[in-house]
Amino acid sequence: MAEESQEDSVIKAREALTLYTQGIVSFARAAELAGLSRQEMIRQARTSGIQPSSSEQMFKAELEQVVL
Repeated sequence: MAEESQEDSVIKAREALTLYTQGIVSFARAAELAGLSRQEMIRQARTSGIQPSSSEQMFKAELEQVVL
């Protein structure tokens, strides 16, 4: 299998951030979909002008998705 290019990684991160901003997935799930750690995803989000929710809000959103 060919190694993923940097451009492909950026596209996956943008797509995952779109899902996050639309409220479809949690921030943690977006990071997982993009294949990034949470810290790396935070950097990508900020680079894209997106401010991730506070950790308490993220925790509640992720907990709600687990319960559903």
